[in-house]
Amino acid sequence: CETLTDDAGDCGTVTYTLIPAAQEALRIAWRSCAGSIEHYSFPVIRSTTLRVAKQRAEGIDGVLVTAAESLRETVLESAYETPETLEALAGLLLSPDVWILRNGEYVPVDVRSEEAVIQRHGMLCSLEIVVRPKNNPSWN
Repeated sequence: CETLTDDAGDCGTVTYTLIPAAQEALRIAWRSCAGSIEHYSFPVIRSTTLRVAKQRAEGIDGVLVTAAESLRETVLESAYETPETLEALAGLLLSPDVWILRNGEYVPVDVRSEEAVIQRHGMLCSLEIVVRPKNNPSWN
């Protein structure tokens, strides 16, 4: 079924069109509090931020960068889900083991979010989280 039409009589008609999942959806896996491995595809990559911290020294030749560290954070938003589904999904904030599935491999990530931000759009709800690579390269 690609299109669903709901005729509400005097209130009008609502037509829903199903679209395929976005190509850029990010599949996340995590160990639940029960010990099982759960999976969810976040269809929206809200943003990716690259932060750089530099150590500098000033000498006779001017300012020199002596070391630099980068951190990449990605903000993900779930699909519109029921509150019960979002409650279960928020469990990934508690998990010590979280991965992104990339090319069939589980890549460890750190969930930076310390709270589950549930975006409400009327009756629809979504969850927003921030993740970063767990094995972030250290100072160069």
